[in-house]
Amino acid sequence: MTRFPPFQGPTLYTAVEGDDGDGFSAWLALREAHVDFRECVVDLSPPRRDLTAARLGRLSPAAAPPVLVDGGYVVFDALAIMEYANDVGAVQLLPGEPLRRAEARAMLAWQRKAEPARLLLAWQAALAASDGPYLYGPLSLADLAIAPRLPGLIANHPPLESFGAVRAWAERLSRRAAVREWLARRARGATPMASS
Repeated sequence: MTRFPPFQGPTLYTAVEGDDGDGFSAWLALREAHVDFRECVVDLSPPRRDLTAARLGRLSPAAAPPVLVDGGYVVFDALAIMEYANDVGAVQLLPGEPLRRAEARAMLAWQRKAEPARLLLAWQAALAASDGPYLYGPLSLADLAIAPRLPGLIANHPPLESFGAVRAWAERLSRRAAVREWLARRARGATPMASS
């Protein structure tokens, strides 16, 4: 039997049940940045929630996923994990120019709590300014952060006839292999495997 050395890279703790999309966003950023990581799925279903929180609390002050552990370091916020992916990954997920990067970071943080009507206007403006195909030209953390919530936002909002660029962007984002993989596995009650 061949033995392989234990995995030495980062481990991302995620959950399917009870995941508000943050684990998905962190997973997507790591995947799209081509970071080699292992995933550990935790159970947040009601009978196990307290035990899981206690165990995660030993790793993270937040005591909830997503949590990334890399060596002796713990990153316990989805946006921070996404920034980590950008910093260490083979693919950069933020614009190189400082002001465009600042705009993308502002959108990244704001859109998670913005009203849908304002989001549509902001996305339309960002797509027009960048000439697409994504919010800031190439795929960015701002695109990935909203991916988990995008289907619901679009399904629950009036028709997008006047937001053609947003509709095309949402369709393009939903066709990405990593997004399709996560959504398919989540629909089956499973979570994505670690990247390779």
